Amino acid sequence: MKKTALVSALLLEITAHAAVINVDNQTCTLADAIESANQEIAVIDCSAGSGADEINLPAGSTITLTSALPNVDSEITLNCQDSTITRDEMSPGFTLLTADYGSSLTLNDCTMTKGGGNQPVRGDFGGGLEAGALYGQYASVNINRSTFSDNDNGAIKLYNSNGYINDTLITNNRSESNYNRGYGGGNAAGLSLLGTNVTISRSTISGNTALGYASDGAMFLTNTYNYSADVDVINTTISNNTAGRNGGAINMQSYYNPFGGGNAELTLSSVTLANNSAGQNGGGIFNQNSELSLRRTLVSGNTAGNLGNEIFATDVYSTNLNRYNLIDLDGDDGTFGVIFDQGTSDGIIQEAALSSVLDLNLKDNGGLTPTHALVLGSPAIDFFHDAACVENEDQTGAPRPIAGGANPPGCDVGAYEFRDLIFRNGFD
Repeated sequence: MKKTALVSALLLEITAHAAVINVDNQTCTLADAIESANQEIAVIDCSAGSGADEINLPAGSTITLTSALPNVDSEITLNCQDSTITRDEMSPGFTLLTADYGSSLTLNDCTMTKGGGNQPVRGDFGGGLEAGALYGQYASVNINRSTFSDNDNGAIKLYNSNGYINDTLITNNRSESNYNRGYGGGNAAGLSLLGTNVTISRSTISGNTALGYASDGAMFLTNTYNYSADVDVINTTISNNTAGRNGGAINMQSYYNPFGGGNAELTLSSVTLANNSAGQNGGGIFNQNSELSLRRTLVSGNTAGNLGNEIFATDVYSTNLNRYNLIDLDGDDGTFGVIFDQGTSDGIIQEAALSSVLDLNLKDNGGLTPTHALVLGSPAIDFFHDAACVENEDQTGAPRPIAGGANPPGCDVGAYEFRDLIFRNGFD
């Protein structure tokens, strides 16, 4: 009882000392506000930070940077209120914002764009940028209802960090690298997760392009010297991404760790992973010595220049299916190095065209992020019984299950639960 009372008192004290810093873009800029929060002093005309601070941007504003913002080294919640943080395109390239050692950063309702610029991606030989828009190292990074678009050097990179990404769009970002990544690299166009534990929910990663010998697709994850990587992706769409080499959508790799850290682990639950491409192996997913689990996930219409249109794995025991997944097109499982047994709960799509499975166009079908709706007659509709529905909503927030023809209704595979157009607006 005494311990509980003490903890409650400490929390009340922290809350009481937290500061709210309002940016006006004139006498208090965003850079000034971050410095006020970090140093807990009043910088220019910004309020002094104190404890866990909130920084509020003017609603719907645009903040154009000519240099990187100060590193976050305290606890900050940045409420962008649908504002945009962008790099002046005439300025040299830089990472827009970095969350530094021991810090905690929460981004709400932000758009971050044009980060990176004309700088190389960091490689094993030093130099270059870690990321275009956001870099976190040994930090807690949480992202809500935000957009990362049109960044070079990859949009986001988290190193030995933790956090979550909810209701966020990561789109049309680029990365090009010919450096060997080793433990310190990670050159995905959208999201690089190194030694990081993160959950991604109700988000869309689409239209990102990674080029070069060491390109890592839309999302890259790996372990580091001291840390494993543990990533859960739930009710999320990953589509139309391109890698010059391996893993059009996802490239995951684990390396021998002499310091005791674990491997990279990825679980995809109710995910739509479609229409991605890789120049060499793993059009959808490239898995090198890592642990991959798929649950109620749709992997279809991905292409590879060499092996494994849908999934390529270097270890046949590293990829776990048999949990109501649907794979590939035209009766072919499209995998390499994967034990796939169609006689279990998984299925191979017999339709020849992806357009017979889902709408090829990414659209606003409700919710906060765009999705690929299932089309009438899709094999993903009511694929498994409602008792196996773990997620009670889809990416858009619609309930699962919605009857698509089966009686009793089953659940659909992937991020989207099919419903007739008339029901999208809530009509009975």
